[in-house]
Amino acid sequence: MFDLALLKIEKEIESHVKFGDSDTLKQGEKVVAIGNPVGLTNTVTSGVVSSLDRPFLQIGNIIQIDAALNPGNSGGALINSDGYLVGIAFAGLENFENLNFAIPSNLILSVLFRLYNSSII
Repeated sequence: MFDLALLKIEKEIESHVKFGDSDTLKQGEKVVAIGNPVGLTNTVTSGVVSSLDRPFLQIGNIIQIDAALNPGNSGGALINSDGYLVGIAFAGLENFENLNFAIPSNLILSVLFRLYNSSII
């Protein structure tokens, strides 16, 4: 898993994003990616879900999106039109414009639960 960490925070967090069910995503659904490309904080780009269940190396099935991602977007949120986190942006293919990928939120949650329940943290 890339770009993912589980942190223990002692303080109450005032705002947070809610996880959505990535299994309900549909091809053509509108999404936005939030990141920090080349250090430009809180940059939002919009796009659609181009494809679902793309097999990718050891990660498993991922989401293909056409929202513009650049260096610095990796690890940023992929948000659906209802405001839920449905993925984490992690990769794009060089030399291919707007051919980008995100790790589905359901896969992220399963990894976070395994981390939380292990003694490795």
